[in-house]
Amino acid sequence: MSNAKKQWDAHVEGALAAKDSIAVVDLDWDAAVLYAHQRIAELEAQLADKEGWQSIETAPRDKRVILLHRISNGRTADGLWNGDCWAWPYVLLEPTHWMPLPAAPDSAT
Repeated sequence: MSNAKKQWDAHVEGALAAKDSIAVVDLDWDAAVLYAHQRIAELEAQLADKEGWQSIETAPRDKRVILLHRISNGRTADGLWNGDCWAWPYVLLEPTHWMPLPAAPDSAT
């Protein structure tokens, strides 16, 4: 028997011997999912407070160009609601936040 096989067998035997002494935790999946949603909402609120981003649910849907952002991948780009969906470079992803475009610089600068 190879040394690697002996080591593997020893690990398996140790795990089997210890399994009865390991407490099994019953995870309340509903509570875990609720916590995850609450945590996401907290992080979104922090983003809005920190940088002026607002939840996408409050975005104007009048074809005005605005900044759009998606938290999960950090994508930010300009876009608009085209009547059916958000038109922005990341068309396969729904934005999660928006903010108005900043004012354009004046011609003197």
